[in-house]
This record gives sequence, structure tokens and C-alpha cells, in this order.
Amino acid sequence: MEAAKFAAYWLPFCRKNGITTRSPDEYFASNCSRTIEPGKIRVMYESMKFRKENVVETGRVYDEYITNDKVHQAFSKWSTDHGFTSQNHPSDSDCNTYWNDPRTPFRAFCYVLDPEIRNRLAYIHFPQEFHGLNETDSYADGLSGPNYMGTCCFIRQRSLFGDPSTLVSPEIRELSPDYVVDNPITSPSVLEVAHRVAGCNYENQSKWGSKITCGRFRLKCEGWRSIFCNPEKAAFMGNAPLNLLDVMHPSSRYSPITFGVKAMGLFMGLGYSSYAYSSILSIPITTYSFVPQLALLNGLNIFPNVSEPWFLLYVFLFLGAYGQDFLEHCVGGGTIQRWCSDQRMWMIKGLSCFLFGLTEFLLKSIGIPTQGFNVTRKAIDDEQRKRYEQGLFEFGVSLPCLYH
Repeated sequence: MEAAKFAAYWLPFCRKNGITTRSPDEYFASNCSRTIEPGKIRVMYESMKFRKENVVETGRVYDEYITNDKVHQAFSKWSTDHGFTSQNHPSDSDCNTYWNDPRTPFRAFCYVLDPEIRNRLAYIHFPQEFHGLNETDSYADGLSGPNYMGTCCFIRQRSLFGDPSTLVSPEIRELSPDYVVDNPITSPSVLEVAHRVAGCNYENQSKWGSKITCGRFRLKCEGWRSIFCNPEKAAFMGNAPLNLLDVMHPSSRYSPITFGVKAMGLFMGLGYSSYAYSSILSIPITTYSFVPQLALLNGLNIFPNVSEPWFLLYVFLFLGAYGQDFLEHCVGGGTIQRWCSDQRMWMIKGLSCFLFGLTEFLLKSIGIPTQGFNVTRKAIDDEQRKRYEQGLFEFGVSLPCLYH
């Protein structure tokens, strides 16, 4: 509600001054805000932000924030006296990414309306980028490539119902891609469908949602194609995780073993294999972490001596692998410090979230229940942000090696 009130002033201010950075935090922190004196609009934003944080901290909406009777009725039950607590009303956020450029939909529809590609076009994907990365990119958050991970994307509804040549009609008629809602949003029929969508039984007794797996694999295997759009101004921006624990959660739950490789071409299959088999990297990394030490303790020699010809092969493989990775990183605009952070995070993930993800998959395969889904924390801690900007490495939990 507070955000809607502020938007009534913020959006006209952006249109009047030609501002495309629609996030107030990013705009006021940038050099652009110094060329246009925001004046009253900045005071309004800081006031709105203070009221919002105060409500979150105290867990209730105070009377001074309520301006009329209608709003008072809506918020009267949001107090501890009426059972409103953080326990029975938990925060539920899927992604903290926001639109960074209002022209993004126009770019997407340029591809959707192209008659030459639209019949086989599944989605238009934009790169996942983060603001506020420190100089070293401590947790390698800014190295995301063009893979589709369920965010920063415009997807055609038609691609969810069979391959390009065959339409699989859903059991629920309102889900059909060609279904048109011609009634007002307040009509009983529309409200009835809205209640069904919001209910827990929406997918009950239907096949909808029964084939949940890596969406990009399935769409490509069915013959759909995608577009990667990378405009000069980032289309979407998100808040990067500020501690190691928040980085581990997403990686530990994406660990498929095999799917769709045979149905795609060789080169595309090899490209997707880096994500499909990421969890298997934990096996050689974990093995290499123990075998050399055990061999040294037992007086065994598992590597050739410097004077032996085989030593040159080990040197070539080591320098070749790291040299190629470093070259690709620098060509993509990276720095030496960020490449070092990438190597560090690769080793940490191999010994933690990749290993946990593979173990969880194996346990589920034999019918043993596991911990389940963990939602990545979306709240931004100002003190944690300061430590991150200073380059301090923060685990985010007391025992990171035991937490999944």
C-alpha cells in the first residue's frame, strides 16, 4: 500500500525527467540523481521506506499510517491482538529481481511478433545481473551466463502446452493459451477463477504440473527455440546474496543427473551438461581433497617426479585448463580478482552444496526422505551490505559445512 502511494508520484517524476532506472534505491545512489534535483520525491521515498521498515520490525500497522476508514478496516486485523504474527504470516518471496528498464517489454515483443520465428519461439531471456557487487565479486554472483533459471524472462504461454506442432489442451479450460478473459476483473466468474488459482487444490485431479523438471531441457527437446536478448542497459537487476549460505541454497537444489541429452543436438547437449552434471563434480573434488593427504601419510607416491617425462603432462593439463578458463573469463569482461573468486567458489560449492545435492538425489532415488526445499533469504541487511562492500567473506551460519 505504501509502495503504491509512492508510485503515484515516482512514476510521473520518472516520465517527466526521462529516468529509465525505476528502482528508487539505485537511482538515488547513482550519479544521475545529482544532475536532477529530486527534492520532495526523495523525502517521500525515505519517509515511505522508514514506515515500511518500522512495520516490519514491530509487526503491526500503527494508526498514524492509516489515512481513511477503508484502509483502517483492511488493517484492523493486522495486529498481535488479532493473531497477526510473523509465525502465521511468514514472508514469501520468490525473487528479488526488479525491472531496470521500462523498455524491456517492447524489446521482448519485437521477437514475439516476428512471423518468421514466433511459431517456434518459447521464451525471450535476459541476462541475470546484480547491482552492488564488490570489486572482487566474493561469491561469484555476477558470473551468470545466458542459462534460463526461471527469472528475467518472457515466456510464451503456448510453449507450456505441447510442442510447436501439437497443442495439448489443459484439463482446466481457463489455462488454455488462447483463452480470453472478456469479463470485468470484479465479475463473479473472474473472481471464482482467481480463488481457484490461489487455493491449494488448483492442480488437484489434473495433469497440470505433473512434469516438473528443468524447463529449458524439456522445451528444447520438444523443438522450441529461445532468444537471448542482452541490451546495453540491463533489463532486470537483482540483489546479490551477501553471504555464503545464501549462495549455497540455490546450487544445492539444482542437481539433475540425466534428462534430454539424447533428444538434443551434440553441441547443445554439451552446453547444458555443465548444469545437468554439476553435482557430479563433487565426487572428484572430494576425492582429490583426501587421496593426496592419505597417500602422503602412508608414504605412497601418486604423482610423477619432476625429472620424469609424465610430469610434463601434469603441468600441461594444469596450465591448459586454468589458462583456458582465465582467458574466457577475461574475454567476457572479468578481472583477475573476480576470476580468483570464481575459482574459490567453484571449490567451495564442490565440497558443500554440490555434494549435498547429489547426496539428496541419491537418497530420494531409494525412497529416503530428505530435508526439502529451502527458500533463499531475500531481506537486505544494511550491516551485512557494508561488510560485503568491504570484501569480507561471511558464511551466514555458524557451521556452514553441516548446513544444507
